[in-house]
Amino acid sequence: MLHQRGIPTGFLSSLGPKFLTELYSVLADSQHGFGFVCDLGEVPVGFIACAADTGRFYKEALRKRGVRLALRLLPHIWRPRALRNTLETVLYPSDAPDGLAAAEILSIVVTAKARRRGIGRVLVGRAMSAFHGRGIKRAIVSAWTANEAAEALYRNCGFDVVYTRKHHGLPMATYIAHTDAMTTGRADLTALRPAAPVALP
Repeated sequence: MLHQRGIPTGFLSSLGPKFLTELYSVLADSQHGFGFVCDLGEVPVGFIACAADTGRFYKEALRKRGVRLALRLLPHIWRPRALRNTLETVLYPSDAPDGLAAAEILSIVVTAKARRRGIGRVLVGRAMSAFHGRGIKRAIVSAWTANEAAEALYRNCGFDVVYTRKHHGLPMATYIAHTDAMTTGRADLTALRPAAPVALP
């Protein structure tokens, strides 16, 4: 699964492919979320997952797949640290500053072999265009402060750090940008397709 390979140290990755499949299956037909997959040939090499409203998306996920998500989650939360991280994730974004944009890029991954082709910028650009098309003026994205590649991508796409916090015990920066602040770049947009239930990353 692209998510686990691209974000191997992330908490969601630690919950396993079955949990991620359930979560992304909600995204594929969500009222509050959307995503795009980038293909080279017939091979998916990147994806981006977004929420027009993160809190509402997670509530929708619980309503639609709550039981199935819980069953996938149970084998992974018996450790105190895992339980604490789960609660922190469920409560997010309640710890965000007042007035922060509700729209968010939840995750983005490009495979190692497909990097340095502008695919990440294209994915972010398409997501920002989709936000803008929904009447959303600003969107946020978060990344570990140690992730220099992510910081470079987001700053190149017009994002600025708005605040930092500890998340799962590590410093994480949250970036914000206007949804009309960038163009998608030069990569071929025909290689992007909406995320679908049968083709989840």
